[in-house]
Amino acid sequence: MSEFKIKNELQLLKSVIINGWPKNIKYVNDAVKIYWKYKHELTVINDLIFRNTALVIPRLMRKEMLERVHYNHSGIQKCLKIASESIYWPTMNNDIKQTIINCEICMKYSNSQIKEPLQSHEIPRIPWNKVGCDLFEIRGQKYLLVIDYYSKYLEIEKLELDIGMHVMVQIKPNTVWTPGRVVSILRNRTYKVKMENGAILIRNRKFIKINYKRNCPSFTMRKEGSEQRVDRNDIRPEPTKVYIDIENENNNVIENKSE
Repeated sequence: MSEFKIKNELQLLKSVIINGWPKNIKYVNDAVKIYWKYKHELTVINDLIFRNTALVIPRLMRKEMLERVHYNHSGIQKCLKIASESIYWPTMNNDIKQTIINCEICMKYSNSQIKEPLQSHEIPRIPWNKVGCDLFEIRGQKYLLVIDYYSKYLEIEKLELDIGMHVMVQIKPNTVWTPGRVVSILRNRTYKVKMENGAILIRNRKFIKINYKRNCPSFTMRKEGSEQRVDRNDIRPEPTKVYIDIENENNNVIENKSE
């Protein structure tokens, strides 16, 4: 490939992206034939070429990009992941691998970064003898996932309230709403709430509502006629005790007030 084509590779590529690709690869300029199989993923935005969300790097800048990706000697897989998130050129993966293979520092310490072997857990003999659980969030709604290690059967439960969430509570029916914080989740839509005065209440969900002003990422606070934006992370409440709740055979709640 001529030096002219190398220096103007992306200009030729930009032109064919804007004007449209030929129906057959034999009509494509030799300088951009290597991009043929990615033609439907290439776009031009603000005079820059992207493959999906990754910026296409010209030949004269690829050595510099390799040095930046390999700056902290993270290893092949880590470097490939870092690069693939933001930059691209057709031979990028192979160039990164060759750069690391030829790096004395990476080769010297590569054996010290070997992953630990995977250790399988013991498979239980009966269903629901051992379960795994996790919390996840979709569109602001929290859910509890429980999976059986034996059958791989899973159940998902919607969580309306979460531990640490700011709420408003009715101490008695038809009384004023008082601010508090959820410290424990019980059964049958029942929650343990710590009030601002330190008292602990166990209330059903119908007597609790979410305090959206305290739980949102930020809220507007008026001060001397002006509005000031306050971030939730700047408000650091005092730490509260965590209570462990268990139920006996009669379904009575027993409080174990150990921290």
